[in-house]
Amino acid sequence: MCQIKSAIILKDRVIIYNDIDSHTEILERAGIKDDYMGASKTFVRVELSPLDGDIFTPVENWIFKVDQDIVPEWFDEAYERERMVEAVKEWAKKHVFINSNYLELEISDSGNYYFKDCSNATVETYGSSHAMVKTYGSSHAMVKTWGSSQVMVKTYDSSQVTVKTWGSSQVMVKTYDSSQVTVKTWGSSHATVETYDSSQVTVETYDSSQVTVETYDSSQVTVETYGSSQVTVETYGGSHATVKTWGSSHAMVKTWGSSHAMVKTWGSSQVTVETWGSSQVTVETYDSSHAMVKTWGSSQVTVETYDSSHATVETYDSSHAILDGYAIGILSNAYYAGKRENITLLGNAILLDQKTGKIYKSDSGIWELEM
Repeated sequence: MCQIKSAIILKDRVIIYNDIDSHTEILERAGIKDDYMGASKTFVRVELSPLDGDIFTPVENWIFKVDQDIVPEWFDEAYERERMVEAVKEWAKKHVFINSNYLELEISDSGNYYFKDCSNATVETYGSSHAMVKTYGSSHAMVKTWGSSQVMVKTYDSSQVTVKTWGSSQVMVKTYDSSQVTVKTWGSSHATVETYDSSQVTVETYDSSQVTVETYDSSQVTVETYGSSQVTVETYGGSHATVKTWGSSHAMVKTWGSSHAMVKTWGSSQVTVETWGSSQVTVETYDSSHAMVKTWGSSQVTVETYDSSHATVETYDSSHAILDGYAIGILSNAYYAGKRENITLLGNAILLDQKTGKIYKSDSGIWELEM
């Protein structure tokens, strides 16, 4: 497998690209025929890779590797290693940053960028550019995307990153360790966010933007949706999610494992919540918003409705629901549907039993048949 940083060495120059570490692709882009004659006379596939994968170590200490069995007669490994080191150093000047302050990068093409212990770094992508941004240590960075650009952002250690997307840009964000990320989307942009370890993420979506969020481990995420934006949130493990929706936005929230979720809806927003495992969810609806809640496994959900909002709840397996306000509970005809005892009614909440056709309400928590 080709490693960072891969190159093709010719007798008169070293071919290295910002966004490619595949020898086959380098040869193709350079217009060089990839055959036995070329490998024996014209070019040599090489790699210069950091020990243990630490890209922030001095380039001159990286490991040099020849990645083909036959080489031209002019190839001298010691000399060519020096040429490769110099070529990678030139590449690193524009792509690997350590302890840099108030750095500003404008990216209109493609490439991978690495930051460690950098403060107040700003990365902006335009046009149809493709970029990978990775932050380490105590780095602080702002990533802005416009046009149809595509960006992958990965955060590690205690780094902090703010990502803002406009236009039809697409962003993939992955957070690890104790890193912190804020993601804001506008226009018709798309963002996918995955959180791991004890990382923390805040997501705000506007206009017609679309966001998918997946949380794992003990990570925490807060999602706020506005306008006609659409959000999907999935929580796993012991992760925590808070989802708030306004306007005509749509949200899908799915919880697994022992994860926790708080969902609040306003305006005419619509939310679907599905819970599994031993997850716990609280849903509050306001204004004219609507929530559909389905619970499985041993999950627990509390649903409270206010104003003219509506909530519909279906319970299955041994899951339990507490309904308040004007929430509506449904016991379906499905063979794995929950039992009436698994739903607690408060306030003006009612329960429809599809098996018997009866409707129940609560009087101080006591079940009664609604006549």
